[in-house]
Amino acid sequence: MPSQISCGFFEIYKDEIYDLLKVDARGQTTMLQHGSGRIQDRHLATLTEVPAPDFETALRVLSDGQDKRRFAPMPLNPVSSRSHGIFKLVATRTYPDKTTSKASLFFVDLMGSEAMVSEAGAATLEETTSINHDLLCLGRVVTSLSKNTVAVYRECTLTYILRDLLGGNAKCSILVTASPHIMQYHCTENTLRFGERCKGIERSVTSDRRKLTNDQLENLVRQLQQELAHEKEKVESSEYAAKTAEREVIRMRQERIEVAEVVASKADNSALQMQLVEEQNRYQSTAAERDRLRSEVMALKKEAQAANEEMRARAEKAEYRCEKLDATREQLSKEVAELRIENNKLRGEAERLEKEFSEKMRVQEHVEVQMKSTMGDLMRTRSEVDQATRVIEKKKQMQQTLEDLLKRTAN
Repeated sequence: MPSQISCGFFEIYKDEIYDLLKVDARGQTTMLQHGSGRIQDRHLATLTEVPAPDFETALRVLSDGQDKRRFAPMPLNPVSSRSHGIFKLVATRTYPDKTTSKASLFFVDLMGSEAMVSEAGAATLEETTSINHDLLCLGRVVTSLSKNTVAVYRECTLTYILRDLLGGNAKCSILVTASPHIMQYHCTENTLRFGERCKGIERSVTSDRRKLTNDQLENLVRQLQQELAHEKEKVESSEYAAKTAEREVIRMRQERIEVAEVVASKADNSALQMQLVEEQNRYQSTAAERDRLRSEVMALKKEAQAANEEMRARAEKAEYRCEKLDATREQLSKEVAELRIENNKLRGEAERLEKEFSEKMRVQEHVEVQMKSTMGDLMRTRSEVDQATRVIEKKKQMQQTLEDLLKRTAN
C-alpha cells in the first residue's frame, strides 16, 4: 500500500524554533516558539510540511532550508553553522477502513561545543553560551538514559524535541566526528566519551498497532452482532437435524478416537523417540553454537579491551609527549630569550670595541704623521750635523796647515 511522503525543516537558534521553509515579508524565517515560553507540541504542529513524492524533491527542500540557516565565520570553519538543524520526513499511510498511520524520520545536525573567547563579540558569546547549554542538557539526558534513571527533557528546547528519538519507541543512530590532530586531543576524547555514553542506552522497539476510533469500534461491533444473529437463525431452523447429526457425529468421533488411541499408542513411541533424538541433536548443535559464539564474544571482548588499553596507552604516551614538547618548547623559548639578551650584549660590546679600535686607528694615524714629521726633522738635523762636521774638519785641516806653516816659518 503506497504512502504519502512529506518533509519539513527547522532550526533551533538560542533555544528558539525557526521554520526554514516559511519566510515572512522581510525574507526572514518564521519563529514557531520563543525561548522564554514553555515549548508545547502545538508549536511543532504549525511546522510547514512540503510533499516530497521523490528523492529529488526532498533533496531540493533540504538544500533550500540549508541556505536559510544561520552561519558565521569562525577561526576553524569559515562557514560554521550557529544553530541545530532538524530535517523531518513523515510517511503517512491510509488503510481501506479510513484509518491512518504515520512514521517519522529525523535527521539532526548538532552544533559542536565551543570555548568561550573573551575577544568575541556579545552576539557570538550569547550563541556560544546557548550552544553549550543545549549540549550540556543533552549530555545529562543521555547519561540518565544510559543509567536507566529518569531523564529531564524540558531543560531546553533541543532535548524536548528529541525526547521520542532518545527515550521513546524509536531507533536512533548517532554519528560523532573526531579529529586525529594532536592539538584536538581533548575535544576528540570528550566526543568519543559522549558516543560511548550514547551506546549505553538500551531499549526495545516495537511496532505500533493501528488504533481504531470509537465510531469504527461501534460499527465493527454492530456488524459482528448482525452476523451472529444471522447464524443463530440458521442454527434454530436446522436444530433438530443438527441434534440428530450431532449424536451420530459424537458416536463416530468416539469410535475414531478409540481407534486412533490404539494406533497412536504403537506409533507414538517410535515417533517420540525420533523426535527426542532430533531435539537432543538440535540442543547439542545449539549448545555447541552457543559455546562457539560465547568464545568468539569473549575473544572479541579481549581484543576490544586490548585495543582500548592500547589506545589509552597511546593517548597517555601522546599526552606525555605533548607535555614534554611543551616543556621543551618553554625551555627553548627561555634559551632563545637568554641568547637574544646575550646577543644584544655582545653586539653592544662589539660596537664599543669598534669605536675604541677606530679611536686607536685615528691615534695611530696621528702618531705616524708625527713620526714622519719627526723623521723628516731628524733627517734634516742629520744633514746639518754632517755639514757642520765637514766644516769643522776643514777648519781643523786649515788650522793644522797654519800650524805647519808657523813651524816652518819659525825654523
